[in-house]
Amino acid sequence: GPAGAVYVFRNLGGVWTQEQKITAQNPAPGDRFGASIDIFDDVLAIGASGVVQIFRYDGSQWNLEQMLTHPSLGSEVALLGDTLAARIPGGILIYIKTPVGWLFQQQLAAVPGAGSDFPSLELQGDRLLAGGSANSAFVFRKAGGSYEHEQTLTVPGLPESAGFGYPAGLYGDDILVGAIDEDHHGAVYWFRHDGNSWIQAQRIPHFPPVSVSSDFGSSLALRDGIALIG
Repeated sequence: GPAGAVYVFRNLGGVWTQEQKITAQNPAPGDRFGASIDIFDDVLAIGASGVVQIFRYDGSQWNLEQMLTHPSLGSEVALLGDTLAARIPGGILIYIKTPVGWLFQQQLAAVPGAGSDFPSLELQGDRLLAGGSANSAFVFRKAGGSYEHEQTLTVPGLPESAGFGYPAGLYGDDILVGAIDEDHHGAVYWFRHDGNSWIQAQRIPHFPPVSVSSDFGSSLALRDGIALIG
């Protein structure tokens, strides 16, 4: 298949205009360049097969800053400030921007109940939210410069067939977690931090109810008291 590309658009005078087409260094068929993307300020992280490429905007174009390599990198990335989280099978790699470049800092291993993968990652504040593949989602919190497992989010009594755990979204003290196969229609669960722990606050069902499979909750976005659910 094609090597892939990432197209950068910028809003100029109310019109989204293509600014740059970014392609992989030494592209090859099947590279899957652009398999995952995240951006923070003037830094862009792009995942491909076995690599995450970091680009930085210099005021006129995006330039390659560094390539992070690992045989299993590329399928999911999250970027916040000087921190990059990247998924590998059964774990998460944390990289930190330093004066000498992006350096590996920490590997978060799968916690009990995580299954074999973390299909989604999101960094926000001092927390990292990882969607799970075994009816759970996982919250990590930075303490003393490194991330530690803070809490595993589950819904008691929910069957494994519900698909709870992915996708998952984090903003402030709120977390949304999808259960796209629950009752064949899907649902989303809202968790809120009460100052001590994450508490399930609400189940959001598909509304109005439908008679066919809808995959409600298959995509999520959460910002400033607004939840978008696909």
